[in-house]
Amino acid sequence: MKLDGRMLAACVAAVVMAAGGADAQTIVQGPVTNPNNGHRYLVVQGSNWTQLETFAQGLGGHLATVEDALEDAWINTNLTNAGTRKLFLGLSDAAVEGTFVWADGSTAAYRNWRSGQPAPDDFVMTQPSSSGQWDAASATATSFGVVELSGAIKVPGDYATIQAAINAAYPGSTIEVMPGVYNEFLSINKPVVLRSVGGRAVTTLRNDGSSFGIEFDSSAIQSILQGFTIEVGSQGSGFLAAGAASTGRVIDCQFRGTGQFLGAAVMLNNPQGDMRFENCIFSGWNGGGVALISDAANIGGRATLLNCLIAGNSLGGGRVIGVNDGEITMRNCTLAGNSNSPGIDVRGDGTLSLHNCIVREAITNAGTLVATYSNILGGWPGVGNFDADPRFLGGGNYSLLADSPCIDAGDIVQYAGFGGVVDLAGNPRGKNDPNVPNTGNGAPPIDIGAYEFQPLDPNCPADFNGDGFVNGDDYDLFAEHFEEGC
Repeated sequence: MKLDGRMLAACVAAVVMAAGGADAQTIVQGPVTNPNNGHRYLVVQGSNWTQLETFAQGLGGHLATVEDALEDAWINTNLTNAGTRKLFLGLSDAAVEGTFVWADGSTAAYRNWRSGQPAPDDFVMTQPSSSGQWDAASATATSFGVVELSGAIKVPGDYATIQAAINAAYPGSTIEVMPGVYNEFLSINKPVVLRSVGGRAVTTLRNDGSSFGIEFDSSAIQSILQGFTIEVGSQGSGFLAAGAASTGRVIDCQFRGTGQFLGAAVMLNNPQGDMRFENCIFSGWNGGGVALISDAANIGGRATLLNCLIAGNSLGGGRVIGVNDGEITMRNCTLAGNSNSPGIDVRGDGTLSLHNCIVREAITNAGTLVATYSNILGGWPGVGNFDADPRFLGGGNYSLLADSPCIDAGDIVQYAGFGGVVDLAGNPRGKNDPNVPNTGNGAPPIDIGAYEFQPLDPNCPADFNGDGFVNGDDYDLFAEHFEEGC
């Protein structure tokens, strides 16, 4: 099995000390991605085969395992510097003479011996002058080796910037981003998974120019963006689905405006596309909350928001939710605490569907608006709808207090099969509160809004987060609420 790539940047500068000397191993080419298998390859330089294999392991891989003639030919064409480099592979019989094994433990049977080979030496290298055929040679027969990395592409390990990793990735690749602040505009133009390792609290995409934070174009079909805070510091929007068929998922992200005269947090101009936002926060925007804008000549663009919070936006006349000729469906979302806005505005052939939502915004232009089991300012026709103070925790926290009318008032049918097992805070959904009547529909009962109230278990009153265990997480939750006061 080939190992995942790890951070290369630190390793490139590292010096690997050999037992017999102090020769430094360095990367002289790569990473280069093989389009046939999606693996990444590096050419490294050092003193001998053993040192190069040790260096390869420090980079998160091994000297290459060649599984077939296609991979063999690709290496010979792309990594031998026009036929001037002999390259060590990961094959040797150093352990048992005559029994050649791959350094990564693979059982790949492919061999490409040159005539008269293998010689009674231990380490296999390519001979570019013989069309890349292989020799068994001494450990110092060449100073170059080819390292193979599979698994996720690492930033800043494999590539210094996220966009460079996207550009180099092949469709279906996964890109993992280490914690940090990345000052760049991202354009995703192929199906990839782009996710942070540490989550949105420690991984930020920032664009201080007058553009979008991140864009999905028409080729970003079924792409996934997960675990980032996206900030835009001046004019522009956080997210743009620009292509007609842009589709994908945005998970556990926060879209945060930090400047003036901003656009909407999300702009969807994908008339044949379908975007899905799960457990996301939209805050700090001065130009709009979420807008779905579709080409009237190609009506059909859709977006779904699940367990999302749209709050703390000063919109300067922009809409909290705006739908033009497309369709937005919201399940278990909270819209509250926004100012300077006409609120919800559905126009033309646009449709907005609300299920299990808290909406404390004005509805100024209804168009086609369907709502069920939602707490809507001013009320709205539909089964299970009502208008009442949702009883938020306060101080910018939109969790529910114990006396909230939104507890156990939702429709589990409109959530099951659509939403995940946890709410926006990562707490379990469908947490029945035995202290209030179930006014919603289905079992287990579910709360309205982005946050599920977590009632204390009478058999375990110290389990403040309701996960079935008493530990430091419960103390932290208690302390947080204690400091907020009443």
